[in-house]
Amino acid sequence: GKATRRVPAHMPHLIDARRMRELQRRFPEPWRATASHRFRSGKDVQYAFAYFHYVMETFDAADPDVRELWRRELDGDGDGELDGNEVLTLAAMAIGKEPDDEAVDRLYECASRRRRLPYIRGLLAPATGRAARWSRPGRVVTLRSLEKCDEARDGLLRH
Repeated sequence: GKATRRVPAHMPHLIDARRMRELQRRFPEPWRATASHRFRSGKDVQYAFAYFHYVMETFDAADPDVRELWRRELDGDGDGELDGNEVLTLAAMAIGKEPDDEAVDRLYECASRRRRLPYIRGLLAPATGRAARWSRPGRVVTLRSLEKCDEARDGLLRH
């Protein structure tokens, strides 16, 4: 369909030969026409452009899993809770771009819950800067609380 598509960077590219053959079999005429030209033409298929957009549009990997994203991308220190910086990472991944404070606040309120166990001050180094805003002693984001927040969960799986 019609969509704005960016051109891949001028650099070496890894091409999956199986996927490229699949692309050329699915759209044979533009590839035949390109191959028939002795010199480059403005109507030639751009190899890297066609390949990368074909791969992105037909992506067939297994659906991402929130638990795997939590383990690999979100809970960086492995403590089972997101600190302020990890909450910022969650928001950026769920929104698909750098979030403003209002968007992070909205996701934090949705994805966090009240802390059940007493918070012991000084046990962890306190968050500083922007991240401190989402490191509240009385609230915590856990995998379980994150899974209950539709906006965060669906955003993670979409982006």
